[in-house]
Amino acid sequence: MKVKEVPELLNAVQNPDLNLPSDAGEMEVEEFVAWAQAAKDDAEAELQKIDEELAIAKEVAFLTDDVRKQHPNLPLSQLVDLLPEPRRSLVIELIKAASQAEADWLKPAKE
Repeated sequence: MKVKEVPELLNAVQNPDLNLPSDAGEMEVEEFVAWAQAAKDDAEAELQKIDEELAIAKEVAFLTDDVRKQHPNLPLSQLVDLLPEPRRSLVIELIKAASQAEADWLKPAKE
């Protein structure tokens, strides 16, 4: 059975916000379901990466809070230099991890 033959799926196919393939209405229902599951899995993986980056950002904010309050206009790169060890090293490692996570996240878009 084709997607266009199922009213509920046809409504979904016609929704431009869902970013579906242009031929989605001609897909077999099983093929459409597999495509939708793959899209859902990709979105969940992206969300997981965003959650990881957010956790890193929160940790950096926590570790730099006292210095940011003393020097509110300094960029993060200069704030890091004012941190005592071992916080300074930890923040640098967190920033490197966030940079690598972002690079990994952007790889599929570049390919």
